[in-house]
Amino acid sequence: MIDVEKYKMFSGAVDAVWHELLKDPDAYAAFLEEAGVVENIGHMPGSGFGVIQWIQDYHQRYGKLTPIWFTDASGVLDEKSYNAYLSTDVVVAAWDCGVMVPVLE
Repeated sequence: MIDVEKYKMFSGAVDAVWHELLKDPDAYAAFLEEAGVVENIGHMPGSGFGVIQWIQDYHQRYGKLTPIWFTDASGVLDEKSYNAYLSTDVVVAAWDCGVMVPVLE
């Protein structure tokens, strides 16, 4: 099971794409399958600030984060945060949403 407390979305650009995918459940299911995600993860609001806990998991599966992860919804790259990540492999950021895993009864 996915640890919903661990997975916070700090990227405005990636979050915008996530919202678009959620509008088409079939496309979203295909995306999750292609990404190798076995659980149907949803989206839930929730804000905070701190170390993003899933970065090392991402590194193991996909490699380093690309600049899109440090880009806001309007397309502006936060170069300072991206460069800090490149030197430390750590992301410290604010988030306003995360994952939700449906409860099966």
